[in-house]
Amino acid sequence: MILELKNHPKLVLFLVGDGPRHQYIQELAIKHNLTEQIVMPGRLEHDEIPNAVAAMDFGIIPDSNDYGSPMKLFEFMAMGKGMIVPDYTPITEVVTDKYNSWLFQRKNKQHCVQLFFEIASDPELLKKVGENAIEYIETHRQWRHNAEQIIKLANNTSPIK
Repeated sequence: MILELKNHPKLVLFLVGDGPRHQYIQELAIKHNLTEQIVMPGRLEHDEIPNAVAAMDFGIIPDSNDYGSPMKLFEFMAMGKGMIVPDYTPITEVVTDKYNSWLFQRKNKQHCVQLFFEIASDPELLKKVGENAIEYIETHRQWRHNAEQIIKLANNTSPIK
C-alpha cells in the first residue's frame, strides 16, 4: 500500500496513534520519500481527536474481533465520516455496506487497501456516505434509542418465577 501511494500524489495517509508499527511505518515513509503523503502525529490528547477526525475524509478500522464494540465507528459516523471496516458481527450490525460505511472481508488486507484507493478518489461518494452515516447515528444510535429498547424489552418480558 505504501508504495502504491506514489501513484496517487494527492492522497495523504493521516495515521493517528503510537502503536507498535509507528516507528516501522515512519521509517518506510522516509525510505520511500513519502513523508509528504504519510502524516503521523502520534498519540493525541483526547480533546484533540475531534479536530483530527475533522481533517480526515474517512477512517479505517483495519481489524477488530467478534465481540468488540465499534465505538470508533460511531464517533466517525457521528462526525459525517464513513469508515472502511472489517465484517465482524458487531460492525455489520451497524454498517450497511456502501451506504453508511464500507465493509471488507475480515483479515483480507488486500480488499481493505483496494477499497481505500477506490473510495479516496470519489469525493461525491465520500460526501453521500458521510451524510448517511450521520443520519444513521441520529435515527438509530442516540441514548433515547437505548432507553426505548430497554423499555420495549421490559414490556415484552414476563417476570422470572
